[in-house]
Amino acid sequence: MRTIFILISVILSTTVTLFSQPGPFGLRMGMTLDQVKNLTGKNPEMLEDNVYKVIPPDTHNMFIEYRVRISPTYGIVWIYAESKEIETDDDGTQLKNAFNDLVSSIERTYGKYIRIDRIKNEDYSSDEPEDFMFDLFLEDRELQAYWTKTIDSTLPNDIALISLDAHALPVPVGYITLQYLSPNHDIAVAEDKAKQDAVF
Repeated sequence: MRTIFILISVILSTTVTLFSQPGPFGLRMGMTLDQVKNLTGKNPEMLEDNVYKVIPPDTHNMFIEYRVRISPTYGIVWIYAESKEIETDDDGTQLKNAFNDLVSSIERTYGKYIRIDRIKNEDYSSDEPEDFMFDLFLEDRELQAYWTKTIDSTLPNDIALISLDAHALPVPVGYITLQYLSPNHDIAVAEDKAKQDAVF
């Protein structure tokens, strides 16, 4: 009987610890809208169905906007952060430096990743260094890093994918987005679409 009691106590303790461990920016996948309200002390601003702008408990000085998708069924399934604008030269040096710094920080937490830095359409892009920002703006080039269990990244069970992407604006200015997706993300998005389609 004593052994069973100890085992139950260990299981309960482990469950509570895992649930209470903070995730990205102090948020956790699976949190309900009410839990997010209680955690942040503010009402999230709805941007579209089930997508909210939030101020998370833990912020990073690189990022100025945070969003979450909160499914009525699965809770938070998507965490998104968007950086401030980064002034850079035509070859994107400052943007690349900021991107590389973030990759290194995320790598310390989640380990192995894949980096993609390539021209997508060689017919229309010269791949010259001075064309980096222009090609990125036209989406003929991509600069991305991602983490997933299929490449042996050290992800918790409630995170299926982490994606870091660089973007360009019309002038030589860029920004970076960071996304965390839960294993239930695609199911939740499909549910939202089905609900929208049901009005016809």
